[in-house]
Amino acid sequence: MFILSKGGQKAIDVEVASHGDPTIRTADLEDARREIMSLSGIPPAYLGYADIIELREQLVHTNVSFATEISDMQEGVSANLTKFIDIVAKINKLDFVPSEYIQIALIPPIVLMVQLIEMTLSSIGNMFSAFQAMYIPADPYFLLEKYIPYIDWASFKERAKQYAVEIDTENNLKAAGQTAGEQ
Repeated sequence: MFILSKGGQKAIDVEVASHGDPTIRTADLEDARREIMSLSGIPPAYLGYADIIELREQLVHTNVSFATEISDMQEGVSANLTKFIDIVAKINKLDFVPSEYIQIALIPPIVLMVQLIEMTLSSIGNMFSAFQAMYIPADPYFLLEKYIPYIDWASFKERAKQYAVEIDTENNLKAAGQTAGEQ
């Protein structure tokens, strides 16, 4: 028998209990448990499963997949809410279509999206390292703009230049202060 629960509440943790036929091996029950958890679409870490995921990348990948599913659902809900508001406006005989002026969007799972960005940046870093090892000139910002388009890389680059100038100025002032103190 499989009982899904979390902290005593049903539908999250998976518990295995053998009732009846004593010839069923525990390993078979564990395999069935893993299969049910896999079919649920919920990452095992969120089900309180006792296995420790040793590789961080596996956990990140699992989280990213879960975040993608959540984001897909949120996009569908947002699109349908927008249609609903347009229908309500039409029924109320408004002279405008609300979706032309407003956009409905649910906040995506930020922590999981950050992990997606981190994973993508890691992959781009590996690609850039491979280009360097093969002596192929490459612009890292081009790769970032191409494969992570949801970040404004132009403003990121501008802020990075501004930050570098601030650090250089601070270092120059410290050096000038030390030189003045030595005299």
